[in-house]
Amino acid sequence: MDLDEAWGEDHLQLDKPPPVEHIQKKNEMIARCLPEDMREAVTMSLLSERTRPPRETWQRLVSTKHLRINDELPRHRYLTRFRKVGSKDPRENKNREV
Repeated sequence: MDLDEAWGEDHLQLDKPPPVEHIQKKNEMIARCLPEDMREAVTMSLLSERTRPPRETWQRLVSTKHLRINDELPRHRYLTRFRKVGSKDPRENKNREV
């Protein structure tokens, strides 16, 4: 999409605290799906409860998007991994299928 920091400020809730309660509920669901003998030992299957502030995460994602362009794609022809230089912004096409 080639979104920038300003778009995140306008459209995301960057001051909202990370959803730790939601992460804990998901971890409980994951643990229930594991075999009983593995539940105590397998912490790698669980989501981290040590979250970054949303603004910091957004800024990191926006500032590193050029690094996620695959090596087989010419970087001078792509803005992001899926958006070519000179292509129209997909948000402007209201008739596209979603």
